[in-house]
Amino acid sequence: IPVMPETLSIANALGINPIGMLASGSLLVAVPKRDVRALLAAWENAGAQPSVIGRLISAEAGHQLIDGVETRELPAFEQDEVSRALTRFTD
Repeated sequence: IPVMPETLSIANALGINPIGMLASGSLLVAVPKRDVRALLAAWENAGAQPSVIGRLISAEAGHQLIDGVETRELPAFEQDEVSRALTRFTD
């Protein structure tokens, strides 16, 4: 999952997982495999920076995060990581 350098800097400074941060302005789309190239090309032509970040698999497999060669359970977040980090400054 692409993470902008600025986002990674903030996450590292706050000690949080960037995957669990708010994703305002992000768009997650599921399309048939046969349509991926055309959709990516259309978005690139429109000036966007699309990325393929996953694929749908059977529900029994759960939610997996594959990062290079490592596979692990995709983390779930009760609240977004920024809100959680900010509570350290208000409590």
